Amino acid sequence: MLILLAFASGFVMAFAIGANDVANSMATAVGAKAITPRQAVIIASFLEFLGAVLFGSHVTSTITKGILKAEFITKPDVLIAGAFAALISSSIWILAATIWGMPVSTTHSIVGGMAGFGIAAAGWNAVNWKVMISIISSWVLSPLAGGLLAYLVFKTLSLFVLRRPSPAKAVKKAGPVIVWITLFIIVYLFTTKTLKTSQRTSVTTAFVIATIAAVIGYLTLQRYYRVRTKDYEMVRMFSSAFKS
Repeated sequence: MLILLAFASGFVMAFAIGANDVANSMATAVGAKAITPRQAVIIASFLEFLGAVLFGSHVTSTITKGILKAEFITKPDVLIAGAFAALISSSIWILAATIWGMPVSTTHSIVGGMAGFGIAAAGWNAVNWKVMISIISSWVLSPLAGGLLAYLVFKTLSLFVLRRPSPAKAVKKAGPVIVWITLFIIVYLFTTKTLKTSQRTSVTTAFVIATIAAVIGYLTLQRYYRVRTKDYEMVRMFSSAFKS
């Protein structure tokens, strides 16, 4: 029975994530008509699953072990009931926010749910406030860091692509570089954090995979440029891939 309830609540939470978080991440690409809503759903379903498999364990560890102090909640049944309550309450809030058109974070919601359960079950001392402060500080820093990076990326694209005499030719040079940087960061973090490999192995693996992806991207852009000659049509394709 407990497994069925956990499955049902997880399904509701996943639905809420799809309704809100996916809409947040894909809104700019769909709004700019770089991709269609159907393409956005397909891309998001694949990448959400991949992200959960490759990097989800780190966030899960923080939520299950870092927010509450284990010595204050020792009974397994209480912990299970509390986690279930946090999951249900977060799902309800995210669905309500989605109906109202409010972009909210599922991570913030579940963190707050776990903290609320801990306070209700064992008092204020049950919450690891040092971890909570670090999490809350990331909520403040995330919009600032995202805004700064978006500014730098757009200025870079404007300088090296959009303001060039031939944006299509510029994309052939800038595209593979951005693919290389993106893949290098993703593979490096995956090998370091998830696979727990050494720094040397992580850097080497990331370099090789990123280089292969960049070469494939370069060859793809070369072929696309021979087929289609309209400059901004190619820039749109590049922007769609970058935003996704």
